[in-house]
Amino acid sequence: PAWQPGHAHCDALSFELDVGRRQIVVDSGLHGYDGDPLREYVRSTRAHNTVSIAGREQAELWGTFRMARRWTVREATTVADATAKFAFHGAISPYWSSRVRHSRDFRLRAGLFSVEDLIEGAEGMPAESYIHLHPDLEPSVDGESVTLRAADREVARIEFFGFDRLRGVQGQEDPPHGWYCPDFGVRYAAPVIIACVDRLKASQRFGFTISWK
Repeated sequence: PAWQPGHAHCDALSFELDVGRRQIVVDSGLHGYDGDPLREYVRSTRAHNTVSIAGREQAELWGTFRMARRWTVREATTVADATAKFAFHGAISPYWSSRVRHSRDFRLRAGLFSVEDLIEGAEGMPAESYIHLHPDLEPSVDGESVTLRAADREVARIEFFGFDRLRGVQGQEDPPHGWYCPDFGVRYAAPVIIACVDRLKASQRFGFTISWK
């Protein structure tokens, strides 16, 4: 609620994805509260499956339960699409600029989940799109695609477009990145795929698809 944002995280336009009973894309979770070394991380934009612009947070965070200025929701609606089982369109502006707009479209089809982003009003700034994977998965990067394996079996494939480069992180301590916290006080090093745009255009699209059999 607007009058008590202390438990809120920078997770606007984030998502999770399960295929059958297998977790593929996960939320980083919650590790602890006062004095916890991962408190800042799990609330941050980079800990969620969304986009950070210019390395800045979606909302103004500090301390254990402090949040001041927040993102503004511009749009949030399901979309009629006969080709998709589910489609959603959302858009926000981060707390630090009403001129900057991040729009995101999700579409779920048989064996395919697509995410398309549009960033406007952030020309010249860098951007990073994060995909947090379950720790049981092992990603293998090949150009603009990533194969996800578990127990030596391919379980899914991610195809990227519109990015300058991909990089990965797992179990990083300083600053914290690549941690999965499924329960209070529990953490596992987990792979994160980071898709990077070095310099945004005035209006720029990018995104990815996740496919499975």
